[in-house]
Amino acid sequence: MEVLYEQNFDAHEEYPPYWAALWPSSVALARAVTAAKPVGARVLELGCGLGLPSIAAALGGAHVLATDRSADALGFATYNAGLNGVSVEVGVC
Repeated sequence: MEVLYEQNFDAHEEYPPYWAALWPSSVALARAVTAAKPVGARVLELGCGLGLPSIAAALGGAHVLATDRSADALGFATYNAGLNGVSVEVGVC
């Protein structure tokens, strides 16, 4: 099996877009964030993908900055946050 990082992906995006999958680790992190009750905390998520942990933090009352290298991922994270009745700041990095 060829290692994906050795393939010649576009410099600005990954294909396949790894951010478009809801990873089990994202679900586990969202559960941990919810259990931590982050009211008033400042949260930075690196590589947010679809934004599930960021949304969990925002639902818990945190101020959230969700980041990803993909602008498409940030668009979906923003949309998903809105569907859940919260907002998160986003930034490409």
